Amino acid sequence: MKAQNRKETLELIISDMRHDAATLDGQPFNGHVIAVVFGRLMAAIDALAKVALSAEDEIAELKRKAASEEKEENVEYGCFCDLEPGEQPDKCVLEMEDAHCIYANARRKTGECVYWRRVVTRV
Repeated sequence: MKAQNRKETLELIISDMRHDAATLDGQPFNGHVIAVVFGRLMAAIDALAKVALSAEDEIAELKRKAASEEKEENVEYGCFCDLEPGEQPDKCVLEMEDAHCIYANARRKTGECVYWRRVVTRV
């Protein structure tokens, strides 16, 4: 489940619970009403558990990716924006004082830019 889907699911749960509270308020306290409330609560708990598990899976995947990137030694990154043939990628302007890159100005971190990539060195 993607983050947007998780958010939508949580918003639906909130909406459903508010609707149920308004609908069931003042209903007679009998077996039928209790069964309806119980069923709706179990459905909400099930949906919440799925959202939580999905977030946990995403966090675990991000941690795996971060760990695999840390394991690589001597990996260099550089800016591949507007390179002429034969030029080597350089540092991102976000790391310099005078930033004049439209791509860098739209983002706050170098890792978010499509032009910030690994520099392949041939040995």
